[in-house]
Amino acid sequence: MSCYIRNLIRNDMNRTIPNNSIDALAQAIADKLGAVQVIENVEKPTDHNESVDFEEKMIIDQLF
Repeated sequence: MSCYIRNLIRNDMNRTIPNNSIDALAQAIADKLGAVQVIENVEKPTDHNESVDFEEKMIIDQLF
C-alpha cells in the first residue's frame, strides 16, 4: 500500500506543478484511494514474541 501511495505522489509530482500544500496533497491521496477498491484484509496469525526493532521503526519513519 505504501508503495502505491509513493507511486501516486511521484506520478503527481512528475505531471503537474509541485504543490507544497500538505492539505492539497492529503486530499489528492484521499481522492485517489477513494477510487480504489480495497480487498478485505484477512488477519493472519502472528507471533506475539516478534517486535519491531529500532532500525525497522526508523525505516518506516523515513518512508512516511
